[in-house]
Amino acid sequence: MPSKKSINPIYDKKLRYYEQKIIDFIVKSGESKRRTDMESHILAYLLLREGLWLTQDDIRELSQIYYKDDSKAGISKGTISKILNLYEQYHVLKKRKIADKTNAYEYSMSGLLNQLMSTAVGFGIQEIEKYNSFLRMKLKSLEKYEPKTKEEKSLNKIMMGRVQEIIDFFTFHKAIFADDFNSKTTSNSNVVMINSKGANSVENKKHLSVIENEIAKFILDCPMFVIEETRYALPMVYFLTRKQLTQDELRKLTGLSAGLISECINYFLQKRYIELQKIKGIRKRFYSLPSIVFYNYLRYYHRFNSILEQYSQLKEIKDELDANKEELDNLNGFYAIQNRLNEFLKAKPLVDKLTISFKRALDQFNPN
Repeated sequence: MPSKKSINPIYDKKLRYYEQKIIDFIVKSGESKRRTDMESHILAYLLLREGLWLTQDDIRELSQIYYKDDSKAGISKGTISKILNLYEQYHVLKKRKIADKTNAYEYSMSGLLNQLMSTAVGFGIQEIEKYNSFLRMKLKSLEKYEPKTKEEKSLNKIMMGRVQEIIDFFTFHKAIFADDFNSKTTSNSNVVMINSKGANSVENKKHLSVIENEIAKFILDCPMFVIEETRYALPMVYFLTRKQLTQDELRKLTGLSAGLISECINYFLQKRYIELQKIKGIRKRFYSLPSIVFYNYLRYYHRFNSILEQYSQLKEIKDELDANKEELDNLNGFYAIQNRLNEFLKAKPLVDKLTISFKRALDQFNPN
């Protein structure tokens, strides 16, 4: 039976400055994984209260202190409930019923901190064989497909090459990084594998567009292809399957507005994910993503550089907290915040190591 809380989950006011800084770190690190600000806030509250069980009312009260946007302070109870249920399904959180209350629960971290703090780098390592099995099956479907037009023949050939590129990326990635994550990563993929019983499975004959849609869904769901800006995910999928596109082709494929397509093209160019491809004698602007491997490691490198920059801020927070220890160490929340800061800082050597590895991969696969 749940015991009554012995520690108030609302930490002392003098510690809220430090807690806000750590929450900002968690929010920033979650942006590249499509985690919303609200999700990151709720996870941060629980992370900073490891060992405590929080009710939805506790989380609501914490959000009124720490979560503020232009229109409101705090996160609604409905949103809190939805997010808690989602992460409980992912086994990041535990929940238990509150005694003597109907349909009332309290929540705590599951202890699987690595699931929350892992990036797309390690999250899918243990699933790579499953990914490749699915992709080899799609490759066989493309090889057996009988194009009816020149356009279909050209697209079929391009898609076969791109699927093989993704398989090669997964294979290389696992060989290089599996040792870093084999003992740290928990298998928890949400990728839907359609008929993924093996590369030798026989599929019914499908139209080329159906095969592409299945590959597109795989890419959208795969944690190793998560893009920072959710609204640009679908256009990126078609760069991954087709390599070279015009803005008009992207608009027709995605159904998105011309304005949003233009916005996302500019974003991809600025990030160096794609490049403008000039074709002599043709006035249309073509955009190309030459190398899937280079694209993915460029994303990883950007992400880890950003995390490294934040680590200097965490170190400053810890130094400041330690300097004020005599004044703060008897306050509610001091040791919880101090322990979490120490835990984050202990992970820095791995972040350093991976950043160097990504830079080497970029140099190896740079298409220019």
